[in-house]
Amino acid sequence: MAALLKKWYGPLARGRVWKESVHLLADLVVGIGLFTAVVTMLSLSVGLMVTLIGVPLLVATVVGGRVIGTVCLLYTSPSPRDRTRPRMPSSA
Repeated sequence: MAALLKKWYGPLARGRVWKESVHLLADLVVGIGLFTAVVTMLSLSVGLMVTLIGVPLLVATVVGGRVIGTVCLLYTSPSPRDRTRPRMPSSA
């Protein structure tokens, strides 16, 4: 029983687990903020399509969304460290 508890709760004593957990929480906050901004800008630009402001705002929003996507893709791409060392220990 003690070995099972150590296996389940052992990673909580490692600093890397806490560091990566804080990183994921920070990414969650950034993701929610960016999603809210993009959806708000899309809604605003579609609502303003009857005026001359709507089309340029829609183009700017789509271009901005593509820039955000490119930056996020570059930020989350695998590093050489990920290819050499497995993140999770084998379950064998």
